[in-house]
Amino acid sequence: MTKNDSDSRSPSTALLALFFIGSGFSALTYQVILSRYAQLIVGATAYAISALLVAFMLGMSAGAALGGRWADRTDHPLRVYAIAEGAIGLYCISFPILFPWFTELYLLVVPTIGESTFLARNLVRFALGVGAFVLPTFFMGITTPAFARAVASHRKDSGAWLARLYGWNTFGAALGALTTAYLLIPKLGLVGSIGRDRH
Repeated sequence: MTKNDSDSRSPSTALLALFFIGSGFSALTYQVILSRYAQLIVGATAYAISALLVAFMLGMSAGAALGGRWADRTDHPLRVYAIAEGAIGLYCISFPILFPWFTELYLLVVPTIGESTFLARNLVRFALGVGAFVLPTFFMGITTPAFARAVASHRKDSGAWLARLYGWNTFGAALGALTTAYLLIPKLGLVGSIGRDRH
């Protein structure tokens, strides 16, 4: 494949940068919002952040492993990426509806104070917190290998391109975290920040 052939198959650099900055921004926006929801499910901030981190690492690892295989086996890896991104958005937008179900499930399975130890109650909270957030992080794990396969694998300088992708994504993620924590949530609340009507 010639350089011209490679370039003709690739979106413009500016479009890729904008797209991946937006992807990182959205990912961290939802992560910050879901971390606040995790506090409502799990309780203390330390437990909530721990549950979210475990869900994030578990889901991302499994998603990256499977997503890389799926992307290598298809002629349309960008389609895999689009499906994963759509699944993330659908789950996160639907979460305010799912949240009461998680609350009811917690009340159903958590041991009563008089019949359990502090550790047993916290284990139930932690498991429920991880379970609530492992699915979107699984799809997040799929996105990077699928997108990398679609836009960088056919390039001779694929290593440099992947570094750029991560750089753009990290920049967008930093903007998303700052904007969500200090602007969106204080102004719009959790439901409003996620894109749903608060009323």
